[in-house]
Amino acid sequence: MRVDASIGAYQLVRRLAQGGMAEIFLARQLGPQGFERAVVLKCSLPQLQENPAHVTMFLDEARLSARLSHPNVVQVFNFGDHDGTPFLAMEYLVGEDLRRLLKAALASGTLPPWHISVLILMQACDGLHYAHTLTDESGRFLAVVHRDVSPANIFVTYQGTVKVLDFGIAQSALRDAHTEVGQLKGKLLYMSPEQLKSGELDARSDIFALGVVLYEMLTGVRLFDRPSPADILSAITSAPVLRPGALNPSVPPELDEIILQALARDPAARFQSAAVLGERLHALVRPLQLRPAHTELATYLHALFGVGREREQTLFLSEAEAPTDAELEAPQSAEFQRHNRVTTRAYSAPRTATAENLGRVGTSRAWAAGAVLVLGLLAVTGALVRREVRPAPSPVAQAVTPEAAKATRARRSPVTAAARLARAVELEVQPPGEVLLGGVSQGTSPVTLTATAPAVFQLELTNPALHYRKQLALPVGEDTPARVLLTVARGKLEVRVNPYARVKVDGKSVGETPFPPLSLYEGPHEVRLRRRGSAEEVQMKVVIKPLETEVLKYTWPAAAPHSSRVPSP
Repeated sequence: MRVDASIGAYQLVRRLAQGGMAEIFLARQLGPQGFERAVVLKCSLPQLQENPAHVTMFLDEARLSARLSHPNVVQVFNFGDHDGTPFLAMEYLVGEDLRRLLKAALASGTLPPWHISVLILMQACDGLHYAHTLTDESGRFLAVVHRDVSPANIFVTYQGTVKVLDFGIAQSALRDAHTEVGQLKGKLLYMSPEQLKSGELDARSDIFALGVVLYEMLTGVRLFDRPSPADILSAITSAPVLRPGALNPSVPPELDEIILQALARDPAARFQSAAVLGERLHALVRPLQLRPAHTELATYLHALFGVGREREQTLFLSEAEAPTDAELEAPQSAEFQRHNRVTTRAYSAPRTATAENLGRVGTSRAWAAGAVLVLGLLAVTGALVRREVRPAPSPVAQAVTPEAAKATRARRSPVTAAARLARAVELEVQPPGEVLLGGVSQGTSPVTLTATAPAVFQLELTNPALHYRKQLALPVGEDTPARVLLTVARGKLEVRVNPYARVKVDGKSVGETPFPPLSLYEGPHEVRLRRRGSAEEVQMKVVIKPLETEVLKYTWPAAAPHSSRVPSP
């Protein structure tokens, strides 16, 4: 559909996205006397309008969405048909979904503070509980189950309101279309074990998905991400779940317990409603004495995405609708630091270091402030960040003069000082791999490295079976914690070959194109393409980035292969 077209009272502005079922547009709703409102239009794809099953699904979504009216659920204003194209008109939201929020946080070398993630999930619980308990005018229970709870469908506005999006495949008593046996609907990584069986579901299936989302927000790790769909299915149904606190020690033990209960394989062992889960989360943050949730979230979002992000997303609006400069004013850095401090105000976490933390040891500017110690994962791991806060020095400590400090150091014996600087660091890598120091093997993770600080370990982490190899500089200083935990992140590789090719990645055959995107550890990988029915073969390298999809394209014959991000050698 042309972006300059009009659909009834709606004037299209620009296309936001296109999926396999519909197109999403930003639009203006026009009315008499200069009335104007920004809306989002979800329009059925033209090529699917002759498909009765697709039309039925779209109508099912319209019938259910029209009944949903809650602050934490996206609002649908209207349903219509334009020249045979069914569409939904929905409220226009200015903000970020959790997928973009987490990606932005990881790019800055952090994770959202745990209390921010909890505040987001609390509002999502409110919206889902409303949907789960929805009834019609006669009081008939509609048995709504979202079935597609994921980071892409949980949205945080710049005003700090959380919205649950996209009930397009929701199960309800209003639905005419039914899922056939063997057909899965939703995003595989966030499905509950019972959803994999394609049977009837209840609210507890969405609670499992909320647990997966919260786990990802707290650790940066996609809990069930595996190399193939079969491996993902196996992980969802039977793989052990490591408590989030083992990956991010700033996570309170009470929150570990909440998440593990939400992720119970047996629905009877989970929270029995989203309201109960939300109340448990609320009880966890209540002692922190936070400001209202929407204020905390709005401040964090503006701090994370910076000044002007909200204005960038509202440029098409009229001047009356656009936010003012005062509304867009970014919070002061001290305000952003307050978010970090509050994460450990009520809990003391065990000291566990990551490579990025150790990189800060000995950096004078990092320690000069003395107020906040941020413990996070090195960007190359991209999947684990841990934040810990060190309280500001007391007034007495701040009053110590340089002369007094110098005299104190002079009274220390040289033996005591040398012993104080001897450091043994335990390094653990997830998944396990061999650790090499200066090219010499130190054994398979976990290993203990010993040095007299200050020192810098030049390490290589490798696991040929899992096709990852990483190089790392690991500084060791006086304040280095005794344990370093690194998690190797994953991204995806999508291979597009015209016409076809047999593909090997890192020497392992992965099949013939086309096939779904591959889940690979971040870092460089070798890809070999062999033309069908020919000995012709092409070799190239790609670099996988955490939580991103690398697209590799090749056409037979071609002068040189190329990747969308990484030039061919």
